[in-house]
Amino acid sequence: MSNLSRRDLLALGPLGALLYASEADAGSSISVETKSWKNGNHALIMRAGAGSYRAEMVMGIVAVGKAFATTREVGKVRKSSVAFNGSFYETDGSPSGFYLVNGKKVKGVVEGTGGGILYVNKSGELNVTPLPGLERSLGNMQFGMQVNLLVSEGVKAYSDATSSSTPKVPRTLVGFNEGGIVGVVFKNTNFGLGAEYMVQTHGCKNVVALDGGPSSSAYEKSGKRSFRAGDGNENPVPNFLLFYERT
Repeated sequence: MSNLSRRDLLALGPLGALLYASEADAGSSISVETKSWKNGNHALIMRAGAGSYRAEMVMGIVAVGKAFATTREVGKVRKSSVAFNGSFYETDGSPSGFYLVNGKKVKGVVEGTGGGILYVNKSGELNVTPLPGLERSLGNMQFGMQVNLLVSEGVKAYSDATSSSTPKVPRTLVGFNEGGIVGVVFKNTNFGLGAEYMVQTHGCKNVVALDGGPSSSAYEKSGKRSFRAGDGNENPVPNFLLFYERT
């Protein structure tokens, strides 16, 4: 462990952020906090150390018998530690892109829907692969959903990932660092600023975006911390990403 403080580590730039993320997350259980900025933005932040959690992707129709449900509803029924909204969907609740449940493909890849696949392997760990790597990952894939790939192995992978001037809306991002994973739901950001935060603050080498805007939401089992989209309402969505602490 480093003797430097969090502030000192982060002041070192990307390397310091990587060291901080590794120390904070490695081997730790799931933790949740909220953060506010002077510009009015705020976020719910989940950290989960590698090996400390089990992830699951589920559709509302399976979890609660409804095509659309709130993240809170599903999180409570499934008794998850933390629940996030899932990926993109059509008006009838069906996935807009690739979706796989219990090793069975619900829908194939749809070009233009997102450049990556966020998936849960057969050990319950969350992973991500660019679309070209999908076939190599399928054999170890339990759940999967097509997402926007913002950063891939430290390289910006989304055309807007360098822009800070595009409109800011609620966003749900998941990042991968040396210590584990970081899930963040922002009240008000865009792909560029969100990806930059995940890389610089949490040392993430891979970052993806789930569905955003009115869909962005998160639930934490204590009920003390939750997130609703920018309009203040928790809007029903059809699919979800859940995390459980390993016991």
